[in-house]
Amino acid sequence: MNLNKSQECKYDIVSLGALVHRLDSGTTPTRHARSFKVHVSGAEYNLAANACRYGLKTAVVTGMGDYCIGDMIREHVGTVGVDILGHTFPHTPWSGHHAAVYSHTPGGCMPNQIDYNRSNEAAVMLQPGMLDYKSIFEGGVRWVHTGGLFAALAPQMPELILEFFQEAKQRGAVISFDLNYREKLWKHHGGRQKAIDEITKLVGYVDVLFGNETDASNSLNIECNIKKQSCVDSKPFIETQQKLRDQFPNLEIIVTSLREEIDNNRHLWGAVASVCGEIYQVPAKEISVVCRIGGGDGLAGGYAAALIKGLSPKDALYAGWASGALVAS
Repeated sequence: MNLNKSQECKYDIVSLGALVHRLDSGTTPTRHARSFKVHVSGAEYNLAANACRYGLKTAVVTGMGDYCIGDMIREHVGTVGVDILGHTFPHTPWSGHHAAVYSHTPGGCMPNQIDYNRSNEAAVMLQPGMLDYKSIFEGGVRWVHTGGLFAALAPQMPELILEFFQEAKQRGAVISFDLNYREKLWKHHGGRQKAIDEITKLVGYVDVLFGNETDASNSLNIECNIKKQSCVDSKPFIETQQKLRDQFPNLEIIVTSLREEIDNNRHLWGAVASVCGEIYQVPAKEISVVCRIGGGDGLAGGYAAALIKGLSPKDALYAGWASGALVAS
C-alpha cells in the first residue's frame, strides 16, 4: 500500500462524518437520570481522534451548527488535536443541530443501551458539490476515511462520499471505509437493498475495509456459508474476505475486531486482518470493560496509525487490538 510521504503532507488522516454529543448517565439508567457526562464522538471522527492520540495529524470534514452545542463540540475536538474542516450552518429550531446520543454504563444485570436523536443534523445539510476539496487536500493528505453510518444519514450522503473518494483517489490518498451497517438508519432511505446498491459503489474505491461477515452480508449482499462457532471464531471472516476480494480486487486490507461478552465488564477481544490475502490474527484475550462504546473505532484508529507509522501488518494489528482494548477499558 503506497502512502504519501509524511514530510509532504499536512494531514495523515482526514475523516468525513458527523460530530455528535453523547450524554452518559453513568451507572444510572437513562430513564432515571438527573445528570449526564458529555462526550463528543462520531463513528468516522473517532478513527481520526484515536489516530491523533498516537501522534498523527488528523482532521474531520463535517457540517457544524452555529450555536452553543456546536461551540462545545468544536472546543472539545480542538483539545483532542483534530482540526475541523467543512461548513458551518446557521442554527434554527428546525435545522443545524448536532445529534444527541444517550447512554449509560452497563454493569451487573443491567445491559448496555444506546438511544439516538439524529433529527435535523448539521452534517446532513452537506450536499455534493459543496465541499472545497482544494482547501481540504491542500498541503497533502495520506489517508481518508468514512463509513456506512454516515452514508445512511441522508439520501445524498452516498453521492457526497463518492465525490470525496474520487477527489482523494486523484490525489493519491489511501481510502478506508467502515461498513458499520445500521438498519434503523437505512430503513428511512430505502432499506437494506438501497444500502447494498450504494455501499457496493463506494467499496469499489476502497483500499482498507473495516467490517465483519455480518456487515458484508447486510451492506454488500456477500453471504458466508460457514456457521460461526463462537463470537470470536475467525473462520467465517476468513471465508468472507476471500469473497470480498473476488468481488472487489481493489481491496488491499480487510480488518475486523472479534468480541464475545462474558458479562458486561469482561469481554473476549481479538482481531483478524487480511492483507493482500495473507491472514493475520490476534487471538481473543479476556479484557476488563468499562464501556464497550467505540472499541471497534479504537481498533481502526490504532491500526491505521500503526500502518502510517510503518509498522508491519502483524504489529499493526496488535497495535489496533491494544488501542481498541484501551478505549473499552
